[in-house]
Amino acid sequence: MVTAFLASDGQLCFDCDHPVVGQWDKGIVETGSSRSVYMPETNEFVLRPAQQRALPQLVADQLIKVIAASGMPALRLPSERELSEQFEVGRNALREALTFLEGIGVITTRKRERFGNPGRARAQLVAFSTRPPVDGLLADDPIETRRIIEPSTAALAAERRTAEDIAEIGHWIDVMQRAHDGGQRVIDYDEVFHVSIARATRNHTLLELVNTLMDVTHESREMSFEPVSAAEAALDDHRRIFEAIRDGDPEAARTAMLEHVTQVERLIKEASRKIAEGEDV
Repeated sequence: MVTAFLASDGQLCFDCDHPVVGQWDKGIVETGSSRSVYMPETNEFVLRPAQQRALPQLVADQLIKVIAASGMPALRLPSERELSEQFEVGRNALREALTFLEGIGVITTRKRERFGNPGRARAQLVAFSTRPPVDGLLADDPIETRRIIEPSTAALAAERRTAEDIAEIGHWIDVMQRAHDGGQRVIDYDEVFHVSIARATRNHTLLELVNTLMDVTHESREMSFEPVSAAEAALDDHRRIFEAIRDGDPEAARTAMLEHVTQVERLIKEASRKIAEGEDV
């Protein structure tokens, strides 16, 4: 069991003597096989190490909850070594979790130090806790919105992308491929791939819209990844989108993204039909 304190200087530290600040309600939250408990009587978080079988997402989930509970404008995180030791996970798994959180805006890096964004972390928790049932998610509205927004987002990204953007988008395709090859969930990496494209537009409003779309459609999109062939097809789609953005071809990027979203829509509707008829998805 690990105790994490929020120090008065805004830093999250483990087993430290800093004066602590903040008042939050007592609560217990669970993520998969991991558990995080906040004890207001002592102003401390008790984090249980992520299980070895857990994905880096388990570490990310715990960090989101800790950051969201912070009363500070920004929460300075411990070093990678400290986090790795306290969560009892390897550096690679931790870095994957931290990179994922940076991708969705929960963590930012300044002068080699990482800071948690409590506002963005709370938005993530609200998005997950207020999602409607899967049947509601399968309504046409979110899919229609994706068809309107994401092709134009990809086209704008092709016009404005930098070398750094190309490297980031390509990185998430590689990570998604490794996760797929290893039999792991790929939905979380799919989200960051789409968000990284929005980030390449340099349009903050588009970035927030795509972030929200990824939150709202999470469960329905996960259903579209159930067949192995569907995940492989999504990876192929992602590569075509990436190549068009990399080559600076807005119309090719727009077309590739529209075809991808249309394919996802078809898979979601097929999965919905099977659920309604009692078939295996």
